[in-house]
Amino acid sequence: MQSFVLDGKGIVKAEKAPILSKEYVDPDYYMIFDPSIADPKMFREGSIAVFNSPAKVVSPKLKAKKVKSYFVDATGISMTHIKLNKPAMPVIGTIPKVFGKITMKSIKNSLESEGLEKSFFTMLDDGYKSVK
Repeated sequence: MQSFVLDGKGIVKAEKAPILSKEYVDPDYYMIFDPSIADPKMFREGSIAVFNSPAKVVSPKLKAKKVKSYFVDATGISMTHIKLNKPAMPVIGTIPKVFGKITMKSIKNSLESEGLEKSFFTMLDDGYKSVK
C-alpha cells in the first residue's frame, strides 16, 4: 500500500500508487466503517473491501464486480475493550491479514510512540484474529 485517505464519512481509500486527491477514483482497497453508506457503485472491479459489520455484507452487485469482501465486528470489539464505539483499531488490525503488504509488527511499532493504552493494542490483535 502506497498511501491512504480517510474521508471523514467512514471510508478509507488505499492504493498501491500515491493518492493525489481525496476523491474516490478506483482505489485498490476499501475500509468501510459504516456499511450503510457503502454504495456498490463506488467499488472498483476486483478490489478488496473490509466492512465493520458483525456479519458478512452480502451484495449481488459486489459479487458481480468481483469485490473480495471481508468483515470484522470492529464496533463490538471496541465496545468490549473500551466501552466506546471506536472501531478504527480493530479495522486497522485487519490490514496485515487482508492486504498482506503491511505487517502487524510495523503497525504496532508506528503506534507505540502514540502512548496508547494496552487495550488499543488488544483491539488490533482482535481485529486481526476476527476478520473473515
